[in-house]
Amino acid sequence: MFNDLVNLGLSPRKTRSVKITESMPNKCFRHYLRGYFDGDGCVNICTYKRKNRKSPTYYHDSAYRLWFAKYNSLNLYKFMYNHIGSELYLARKKKIFEKYMGA
Repeated sequence: MFNDLVNLGLSPRKTRSVKITESMPNKCFRHYLRGYFDGDGCVNICTYKRKNRKSPTYYHDSAYRLWFAKYNSLNLYKFMYNHIGSELYLARKKKIFEKYMGA
């Protein structure tokens, strides 16, 4: 499995080097995203006021962050978890997402 992931363009010790490659099949992207979230993601609720927010991505405190409104966050949740077996995600991360999203 390790060699398969390397062949897709992933690398060990991913800090500051994770890249999504064009060789990743579209059907695998939601699984990749869910795995990335399980390994290094979090969900927060906040009131965020930033002018000219054209992109949900920005760099802060040595990390890239994604900011979404509730509707888009629910879509992200559905994209990552709909029709997925319970052995394919970290239950504690999914529960935190559900707590905040009311999913």
